[in-house]
Amino acid sequence: MLGYLLLNQGETQAAIDLWDEAISIFEKNEDEAGIVQSYSGLMCGYFNLGLYDESIDFGVKGLRLAQESGDDQLLLLTLGNIAFNYYALEKYEEAKEAVKLIRCLKEPVVEGNKVSLDQLEAGICLVDNNLEEAKYLIDRAYERVLNLNHPALLSETLRMRGKVYYQLGDDKVYEESFEESIRLAQEGNFLEYLAQTYYEWGKIELAKDNKLRGELFLLEANHYVKRLGSPLLSVNICRVLIEFYKSLNIFELALHYYEKCSEVERKAHLKRSELWEKRINREKYISEAKIFKSLYDELETISHIGRSFTETLSLEKLIIHVHEQLSKMMDTTVLAITEVNEEKNCLDYLIYLESGNRLNSGYVSLDDENSLGVYCIKQKENLIINNLDEEYELYQLKKDETISFQKGIKSILCCPLIIRNEVKGYITVQSYEINSYTQRDLTKLSVLASYIIIALENAKLYRQTAYLARYDGLTSLYNRVEALKKGEKLYRLAKHKNPMSVIMIDIDHFKLINDTYGHQIGDQVIQLFSNLLKTKRNRDTVIGRYGGEEFIIFLNHRNIDQACEFAEQLREELKELSFRFNQLGIKEVTASLGVHEYRFNEDLLDNGIYAADQAMYHSKTNGRDQVTSYRRLKLEKLAPSKVSEN
Repeated sequence: MLGYLLLNQGETQAAIDLWDEAISIFEKNEDEAGIVQSYSGLMCGYFNLGLYDESIDFGVKGLRLAQESGDDQLLLLTLGNIAFNYYALEKYEEAKEAVKLIRCLKEPVVEGNKVSLDQLEAGICLVDNNLEEAKYLIDRAYERVLNLNHPALLSETLRMRGKVYYQLGDDKVYEESFEESIRLAQEGNFLEYLAQTYYEWGKIELAKDNKLRGELFLLEANHYVKRLGSPLLSVNICRVLIEFYKSLNIFELALHYYEKCSEVERKAHLKRSELWEKRINREKYISEAKIFKSLYDELETISHIGRSFTETLSLEKLIIHVHEQLSKMMDTTVLAITEVNEEKNCLDYLIYLESGNRLNSGYVSLDDENSLGVYCIKQKENLIINNLDEEYELYQLKKDETISFQKGIKSILCCPLIIRNEVKGYITVQSYEINSYTQRDLTKLSVLASYIIIALENAKLYRQTAYLARYDGLTSLYNRVEALKKGEKLYRLAKHKNPMSVIMIDIDHFKLINDTYGHQIGDQVIQLFSNLLKTKRNRDTVIGRYGGEEFIIFLNHRNIDQACEFAEQLREELKELSFRFNQLGIKEVTASLGVHEYRFNEDLLDNGIYAADQAMYHSKTNGRDQVTSYRRLKLEKLAPSKVSEN
């Protein structure tokens, strides 16, 4: 019980040390029940740290020993924890199978175990949308736990009760259950339950479109999970926050939580290496030391690759490192990684290396019935071939042109890249020698494939998120924040050395375009104008979308006359695009522009933008489709005023 209390309070390593010590004592006393309980505890402890291989290791040991003992209660304890871990990993079918096995055993003697089992089954029923059964099970669990003096279990039960009653549409019980669950967890300092409850509550509030409340609860969950140190929960919270902030176009925060997510996964890999090293040192004097060392070396190689995935988000560096590490483990005369392109219905080669040299292999159609790679993907099967000429027909395929093209290839390993049960591509290694690979090699590649696809998806998400944090999604120009950053950099470089100017641009009558032709046509007008602006970009010219139909341009090495000439040319070129706008049903699109040259002894960056903005609004209020310099306004002693366009 003390170990589980430490787990709930976030002292995972202390709990693991306690169970490690307990095993030594129980082994000396030949206490099977104590050993099984300690194994079960270690399974939960390592699971909390995100070390799932170690967790499974102790789960299997505990399960075998419990089966040998013939004690149903020990078997129930181990199977129950395994089922809960499957549920946490969202492997609901596996969790369901474990529960079926438990129900074949004698009913739990301990009332708390009955409550936990009802909770788990209620959660599985929610996944299956069996609300009636879920309500029956959670109500029974709630009635039972009220008779126990067990605040942690009550808090956990209330959380599941809240989820069930939310699905039933009973907001009153839903709110009361989550509030009471939080209160109990706070009183007992149960960090795991605080983090988990706020996480589940936050997700539900977002689903109800209560964005502010949902965000608040998720940030609370994130606060507690930092103290708890649970990688799985931390990653899940980060992923929800990433999607939430992306939906609001707050890409800076989405990027922040993506990087935090990657950091959590990196630390989990480091922790795994440390624990395996400790385990090797502990076992080095026993007869199985060589076996342990061999397993460690293989796992360490995979761990190195895993760490590289979190340390670099560059696709190029990732693939190079994968090739280097795989080459240490097996023959990689040919290494290829493909990615499914659903739009073109084909497999694109992300990389194709032969003898270390990159080749351009193009793509393979997903309708190609003679492709071994397509077969691997469609069947979701790992393939091992050690004599291509003799074994190819086993797959009921004709001679694969994409493979026979590499003359001399004899042995092939091919593994699908699968994430969330969806095939994203495949990885293959090939050799000119027959019998180059063993089943053990296939297992290694299969394990690595699961890391590789996560890394590829992470790299893609990172590139997308990093891009949207800097660029406007509609135009691919810099967004306002990035344009101002780049402008500030130009300003510092230009200050007191060379002239610099700023231009503010507003598309005329844009509200009327939207109201008359619709927002889709309005977006196309923005894109056409942006394409024109892109032709003006160079190292001394920063262009960004300032917001809506407004754009900003910073010009280094250009004084006011040169900047006005630039703006006038831009205005004329926009009018010359009339034939493109005619295709959209619009007769003409014009713009109003304001220009200002920085006076470095007086102006800050923002002052110059304000001046150009005032000049631009003078253009708009004096007929539109013209360029005005702020210097001209001052010379004419006009008082600029900002007027909103109707």
